Amino acid sequence: MVFIMSDEDTAPRQAAPRRSRWLILLTALLALFQMGAVIHALQLPPDLALQLPFSPALNMVAGVIWSLIALFITLRLIQQQPGAGQGAAWLWAAFGVYTVVRLVLFTRADYDLGRLPFLLVVSALLICIPVVSIARSGRA
Repeated sequence: MVFIMSDEDTAPRQAAPRRSRWLILLTALLALFQMGAVIHALQLPPDLALQLPFSPALNMVAGVIWSLIALFITLRLIQQQPGAGQGAAWLWAAFGVYTVVRLVLFTRADYDLGRLPFLLVVSALLICIPVVSIARSGRA
């Protein structure tokens, strides 16, 4: 026999949706990988840094910004704040566009130039996923 007091919450707690857990994991991984990019930029030898088509300092600043944004959205997702999923979709769409622009601007090697069209098509398809999510929610 189970006795329930009147001030107890009798509704069972629902676990976080599976999609939310994946979104938390992916957004946290983005934050970690961008921090890895910052660490990598800090450890480049000066002679190698001069040979790169982009400034390591610019790469470091971009990595810090993306990492902080991803960390902020990850915390919002964990706390299940309203609009956190929408923020994550915007983050992934923006990061996809950033990645494509970076590919186009800084690709120099013949091998990379040869596979650039394929990478652009795959990137465009991947960017469509968060864009469709944003459009379906009606807050575009």
